[in-house]
Amino acid sequence: MFDLIDRFSIPPEDIELEITEAMEFTASLAVIQNLSSCRDKGIQISIDDFGTGYSTFSYLKDFPVDKMKIDKYFIDEIGVNEQTEAILKSMIQLAKNLGYSVVAEGVETKEQVQFLMDNGCSVIQGFYIDRPLSISTFEEKYVRGE
Repeated sequence: MFDLIDRFSIPPEDIELEITEAMEFTASLAVIQNLSSCRDKGIQISIDDFGTGYSTFSYLKDFPVDKMKIDKYFIDEIGVNEQTEAILKSMIQLAKNLGYSVVAEGVETKEQVQFLMDNGCSVIQGFYIDRPLSISTFEEKYVRGE
């Protein structure tokens, strides 16, 4: 991977590796060293689908991480379930306490955006912003402002 980054002059900070709990791998020394090497070269490491599996906290403890991506499951419960909202607030605070940036996935409503902003999560992904776009449509809409 590092050879390709060099060959094509890709800025490492433009690359993000996502670790998801569905991968179910252990924090072996080799995995930790490989992730650390990536991070040392400027590649961002994120935990995706945070809170949906059984090993998330070991990931926080064992892996070199920059970003926590909170799963849509929790976002869907905003305004519906106070217990889940309390868990979501704690997840955001935990990430901030560990020095991670926080991304909320699957955000679809203004109420969800407001809750997330009120609780310290300012990066969102989801249909509230826009539906998935082709590169040409993205350029037309956001780069050229057409």
